[in-house]
Amino acid sequence: MRRLTGRLQMIADRIETGETMADIGCDHGFLPIYLRLTGKSPKVVVADVSAPSLAKAVSNAQLYGFQIEERLPPHRFVTGGDAGMDGELCEICSAADLGSGMHGAVAVSVKDAGVCRAGCASRKDDPGMDFRIGNGLSVLAPGEVDAVVIAGMGGRLIRDIMAADIGHTCSFKRFVLQPRIGQGYLRKWLLTHGFIIIGEDLVVEGTHIAEIITVISPGWTKGDCVSVPLPDAFSGESKHNSGGSAAVPAGTETAIGGDGADAGGFRAMHAGLPVVRMTQNGADAQGSDMIWKIPPWIIHAQGPVLDFLMRSLEAEQRKLSNVIRAKMRDLRLERAICHDIDYLKGLIKEYEEEHEDGQQ
Repeated sequence: MRRLTGRLQMIADRIETGETMADIGCDHGFLPIYLRLTGKSPKVVVADVSAPSLAKAVSNAQLYGFQIEERLPPHRFVTGGDAGMDGELCEICSAADLGSGMHGAVAVSVKDAGVCRAGCASRKDDPGMDFRIGNGLSVLAPGEVDAVVIAGMGGRLIRDIMAADIGHTCSFKRFVLQPRIGQGYLRKWLLTHGFIIIGEDLVVEGTHIAEIITVISPGWTKGDCVSVPLPDAFSGESKHNSGGSAAVPAGTETAIGGDGADAGGFRAMHAGLPVVRMTQNGADAQGSDMIWKIPPWIIHAQGPVLDFLMRSLEAEQRKLSNVIRAKMRDLRLERAICHDIDYLKGLIKEYEEEHEDGQQ
């Protein structure tokens, strides 16, 4: 098939061979199609809240040789006029709130369901690929797949999808998330709700750098602790930081070996990546959320780390320049931006020193 983009390829690389997966918000469906064609995933669920988007994924699957078969469901149909739709709806969908996109039939096994007028149930090519229309994780039965991919959405929307039913969300072991905006908001929510970050990847996509965050759900990590090296920032005071700007926020602990072992651990996806979990809500000592937008462990990410940090620094410097030139100067805001600039400079210096040491 056609080559995946660098972003999709990196996400595919975060799915382990033999894992089942679901792509929530599949758009064209190239990622799950690739995982099935390569045999990396024995089962993929291709899902989207939009029927036209799912139709594109079905069309692409057919293009790459999958025989998609639409079958009538065996359950009873009822008139769907009250839902504002022509034709018929399955009995489950007629009782559901179709306006919300929460289709009750999505969790029905593909072997026992087809496609009702609402498009709620599964289409089928083989036992390894299901196409489903529905809202978020509601398309999946609890624990149905090993890994869930949610990519190309805003961080707040990803948060909303995962928070809709936290018990259901935590039935899936691993999430590979790629928020286009709101990355810091999402990281903060994940860590304050018991999820553990095991991987950060950066990938150039056009003029932007995409961020890919891989996490383990709460309750899936006991008895699997490992020791990994921590950056200086995790000591609570960076060697490049006189004001504590690169320190991990209060209430943060590392879920690795030693004292963190009783909280559970896991096999780190990247050698040397600090594995982090939160025990309390909070930002850094200055009240800045920059610690979540550009976390200290990002210096151990895969990809163009230095470019990412420099772009972030330049953005903050431009912001400071605009604030200083304003008619009414906001000294508090200026101090906060200067704090974030110092924090980013500290990360850049630490990254450069680590790589200098590695080259010697």
